[in-house]
Amino acid sequence: MHTFSPLENFAIQTIGDDIVIADGINISITNAALSMFGVNIIIIIIFSICLKKVSLIPSRLQMLVEIIYNLVYGITKEHLQRKTEIFFPYIFTIFLFILFSNLYGIIPYSFVINAQLIIPITLAIFIFVFATIYGIFKNGFMWIRIFIPNNIPIFLIPILFITSVISYISKSISTGIRLFANTIAVCIIIKVLGIITTYMETFKFVSIFFISIVFLLELTMVFVQAYLFTVLSCIIIKQANEFH
Repeated sequence: MHTFSPLENFAIQTIGDDIVIADGINISITNAALSMFGVNIIIIIIFSICLKKVSLIPSRLQMLVEIIYNLVYGITKEHLQRKTEIFFPYIFTIFLFILFSNLYGIIPYSFVINAQLIIPITLAIFIFVFATIYGIFKNGFMWIRIFIPNNIPIFLIPILFITSVISYISKSISTGIRLFANTIAVCIIIKVLGIITTYMETFKFVSIFFISIVFLLELTMVFVQAYLFTVLSCIIIKQANEFH
């Protein structure tokens, strides 16, 4: 008898035969790669349908897209102000990817993309690298001033500089870890409750009620996680271009 594990949906599995090229490099198609590709296709299809007929008086679908657009634009504008037009396309893309990845992950038996640590960490690193390169490009060598507060004794500069650099890097990494931890925690909770329900006969109705509540909470967390990652990304970019 097969015992279902709440971690099964997080396991990366190869689809079809392994594809190995020179030097033993494995380029096989996995459920992770296929899921990410599928999410991107879904985003393109949904937005193509919603924006197929754009009009001054928006339809419900167009209004839904405009609400999402205005939400992310407002977040970016609030934190980045004059730099909004530069970073908004990237921020908006990340928001959509996280949102639809999380929505895809709550479908039964689907692969949970953001429960793979490498994916949210990579998204956070991209934000970190993008913000850093832009800061250096705009300010040159003087960019390192973001790590040195004004009006401090000279002998404290090395210590504060090292501390600021560590804090700057750790904020980016912690943003990815936070997304990973929240995703995997919520998914495990609802899957464990689902397993318990299958073994309960007398109190099954009560279990189904609680699962419905948890599912609604998970649906809420889908949007909250995408929103928080977007806000934290904007804060990271702002700090990378803000002098003390």
